[in-house]
Amino acid sequence: MKNNLKDKFKQALKENANPDPVELEKQSLPRSIFIIPSIAFIVILFATYLINPYAGIDFQGKIESPKAGSETEKEVKVIGETKNIEPGQYIWLAVDKPGIGLCWPKTHIASNTKFSTTILEEGPKETFFISLYVLNENFHNQWKDWQNRKIFGGVHLPPESKRIDSIELILKD
Repeated sequence: MKNNLKDKFKQALKENANPDPVELEKQSLPRSIFIIPSIAFIVILFATYLINPYAGIDFQGKIESPKAGSETEKEVKVIGETKNIEPGQYIWLAVDKPGIGLCWPKTHIASNTKFSTTILEEGPKETFFISLYVLNENFHNQWKDWQNRKIFGGVHLPPESKRIDSIELILKD
């Protein structure tokens, strides 16, 4: 009986020392089913954030009036609303000329509210865009500085990811 117990003990040690590879794969498979997709999700989420830091934020802004494509006078009354704007983000209304890659900041808008403002568009009588932008403090300060200096030329268009709404208008003759 003593030898029998010794043999069983030796057999158990051998089996545990050299586990069956098929058995090991069966044990590790359920863990990998959860680990691999989790890592992939984290990598995709991180990559998305690097490309667009606002990807997970649902900024909302809408220019309700004037209607896109309409003809306007030099004074344009703009009505709209912004929602879900977090602290440290600033809303600006600007006139864009994508064809030349410039915009003209018109006015800073209060966040998370309905707004109504009148802007003056003194450019040539052609198609232009009024856009609503959500900007970080750096862009906000640059645009404020540009306005305070009353610079004639426009500023470079911000990245597309910062535009939350835009309408195309036509300046009347």
